[in-house]
Amino acid sequence: MRLGTGSSSYENQVICDLADWVLKIGNGDIGDEINDEESEINIPDDILTTNFKYHVKAIVENTYPLFLNNFDNQEYIRDRAILAPTLDDVATINNYMLSLLPGEEVIYLSSDSICIQNNHSQVGHVYTTEFLNTLSGFGFPYHELKLKVGAPVMLMHNIDNSMGLCNGTRLIVVRLCKHVIEALILSGKHAGEQVIIARMVITPSDSRLPFRFQRRQFPVILSFAMTINNSQGQTLSNVAMPPRNQLISAINPLSDDLSLKVRVLMLWFMPPYNNNSISSASNGVQIQMVLCDREKNTIAASVKSIYLNKFKSVLKEGGVYVLSKFAIGINGGNFQYSTRVVPAVDDSSIHHSAFDWIPFDSITIGQAHPSTLVGMLICTL
Repeated sequence: MRLGTGSSSYENQVICDLADWVLKIGNGDIGDEINDEESEINIPDDILTTNFKYHVKAIVENTYPLFLNNFDNQEYIRDRAILAPTLDDVATINNYMLSLLPGEEVIYLSSDSICIQNNHSQVGHVYTTEFLNTLSGFGFPYHELKLKVGAPVMLMHNIDNSMGLCNGTRLIVVRLCKHVIEALILSGKHAGEQVIIARMVITPSDSRLPFRFQRRQFPVILSFAMTINNSQGQTLSNVAMPPRNQLISAINPLSDDLSLKVRVLMLWFMPPYNNNSISSASNGVQIQMVLCDREKNTIAASVKSIYLNKFKSVLKEGGVYVLSKFAIGINGGNFQYSTRVVPAVDDSSIHHSAFDWIPFDSITIGQAHPSTLVGMLICTL
């Protein structure tokens, strides 16, 4: 990503300060070190989006203000992007932006197949087409590609270097046909030229897969949002990044890339635990907790007895933590062994209580809201 120049000496100084701050982060010169791999960095208030309920909507409105009035403005689209660390985040934001864009949605499905290396291979019978359709990752397009006229897209493979159709080139869709896509190049020396993109056969090079397969699809992806890696080489004047720490209300039980910043409101052991006299693993002791996020959403959490020694010295009642890679269940869940629990700098935006207290008389005469009774029950443990 390149930083441009401003229209005044003040803007140039702001850009210079930002570039210096980003460089110091990259060099590890700022931030409170948590461990060998992580540091806690305070983000300046002037580049933070605050007071929001839905983080995707908030960051879209800040990055693409008055979108419905400007969606057909090429410069408006060209100069903006939302950067996200994971493909899941990118897909969520792009799908939301596509839903805002007026026009008819066209869906293109890929054709996926196993690369058979010999006539006696049974791999094709083990991994069905339906399974192949679910695979996605860096460097190859989705099985289901949703597009609209006016949507910005990014090429995922080199097509024609002489025409500027390289990996990372951004374009705007101008026509959606059955077998080809017509698009306009957004930047570079070929900006403004109209090109035709056809489907191509792509073989993902992912060493984690125990087989090779190929996907025939248009080599493009929506680019309202893009990964930080894909932003390299882009020239953007308005950039935003969504918060990595989700709200409790927004977590998805099917996701394996969860991250929460929470306060431990309550922590107790079940059954009661004496650190000096019993073996935690053999006694079946679990850590039980009530966690709260910045919007006072709460959730119950538990740590299995076999992981007690791993977490008992880290988790403290009243502390603020960033939790990642944990298991979520509809009727309860447990920390996985790979869970990361990172103590965070105390965050005043996360409340110490998730309940609104009322006079006791209101309870006795039946005027209390059910959530108040739950709050009293939890806090008496």
